[in-house]
Amino acid sequence: MKPLIREVVSQAITRLKEADVPDAETDVWKLMDEASRACGGQGLASLHDESMSQPCLQLFETWTNQRELRQPVAQIIGKRWFYAHEFEVNADVLDPRPESELLVTRAIACEPNSVLDLGVGSGCLLLSILTQCSTAQGLGVDWCEKSLHVARRNATRLNCQDRAQFCRGHWFGSVFSCYDVIVANPPYISDIDYQDLPPDIKNWEPKHALTSGGDGLQSFKKIAPGVASHLNDGGHFIVEIGVGQSTSVESIFCASGLKLWEAHQDLDGRVRALEFISASN
Repeated sequence: MKPLIREVVSQAITRLKEADVPDAETDVWKLMDEASRACGGQGLASLHDESMSQPCLQLFETWTNQRELRQPVAQIIGKRWFYAHEFEVNADVLDPRPESELLVTRAIACEPNSVLDLGVGSGCLLLSILTQCSTAQGLGVDWCEKSLHVARRNATRLNCQDRAQFCRGHWFGSVFSCYDVIVANPPYISDIDYQDLPPDIKNWEPKHALTSGGDGLQSFKKIAPGVASHLNDGGHFIVEIGVGQSTSVESIFCASGLKLWEAHQDLDGRVRALEFISASN
């Protein structure tokens, strides 16, 4: 006899709550939906008979076990929706977050013909911009070769492979051109804050994408000297920052030949992105 969905779901929710998984009910239904699709169904809509096949049940139980260990849902199912598309996600790249969509929105508003993404990761920033700016070309830089593999696969998934190039390097070390827009979501979490991260992040996402150590400002200091010399005339640099870092980050980049164009707030009213232009403009 096939197990009833409501019983399987109820048991899974209980297990995740006992493991202190936040939003346990939401995660369980997401995993159930994806398990159904992975087994040839149409998600929850295909489970109208209130039962599930053995392959679907086995996959769902495997995924529930992983979530019980606090592995992020995006890593379990291998994808995350960001801005307007699904992106492949795994343990080699940062899980895209909604606040990072600020950078995409601002970059698109600049109507760029060329885009540079420093620390490209999954490619979610660069590729989201390119899909909306159909004639733009882009370069994504990352020191982690495994991250670049993910970004290249995402470029192919989104039919941007002819307009997106990727190279391995540290910030501007492998960049020899100028761009209309430069975006960056560097590691900005301090050592102290990193220790307090939930296990879903601390134990599963790449540490190098989250923190550069110390007070969390080290990456900004490394990036700042190269920005002005890699911006085209009238170009914009847009960078994501941590909560409470606005004043410090503004000072770092303004000392390197930039001036603040605009500070952008997230949905909670916190400054999460700073947009700069060359001080000579």
